[in-house]
Amino acid sequence: MASLILIEGTNSFSWIINGLSSSFNSTNYLRAGISTSSFQNGASSISNIFDFETAGNYSATSTSINIVNCAPKTYTFYGFAQAKNGLYYTAGSATVTVKDTKPKPTNFYWNNVYSGANMISASEWNRFTNKINEWNEYKNRSQYSFTRAYSGDKFYAYMFNEASNQIYSMKTHNVGRKYSGDTIYARDFLDLENALNNIS
Repeated sequence: MASLILIEGTNSFSWIINGLSSSFNSTNYLRAGISTSSFQNGASSISNIFDFETAGNYSATSTSINIVNCAPKTYTFYGFAQAKNGLYYTAGSATVTVKDTKPKPTNFYWNNVYSGANMISASEWNRFTNKINEWNEYKNRSQYSFTRAYSGDKFYAYMFNEASNQIYSMKTHNVGRKYSGDTIYARDFLDLENALNNIS
C-alpha cells in the first residue's frame, strides 16, 4: 500500500510517496503528488493539488524526494498517484509543521503587578512595548513608535491605548480603551499581558 512521508524543514518541507503498486514511470503513471483535500480512491478528478511530480523513467515504486517552499504553519496533505488511465489513487496522508527562520517571541510577564493604580515602573512599561515590537518584527510588520515612559512622569491613557491597539491589530482579543481620567488597575495590565501572550 502506498504511503506518504513528509519531512519538516525551515520555510519548506519535503515529501515522498513510497510503496506504489507499480514502478513510477510513464508506462504506469502520469504523476504523483500531494493535495490539501481528501478524495475517494479511483476518483476521476481531485481538487487542491499542492505539488506533484511527473512520472519519469523510474524502476523504483516511489517518487523522488520533492522539496516545497511554503509559509510556516502546520499542513495536512493527502498523497495521490494518477495512473495512466487518468484515475487518481490514494497514497496515504500525513501532517507536517513548517518552521520559521525567525524564532517566535517568548511570553512576557510583568515583574511586579500590585493592587491599585500606577503599579509598574517606567522601565517595565518600556520593556513591554519592546516586546510588542518583537511581535511586529516576527510578523513582518512595521515597528511602532510607542510613547516612551520615564520615571516620575505620569502614565497616560493614550499610552495604554497605543499598546492595546497594536496588540489587537495582531488578531488577539481586544483589551479595550482607556480614557483621560480613568483609573488603570492591575487587572488592566494583566489583561494586556494575557492578550500579548495569546498572539499566534
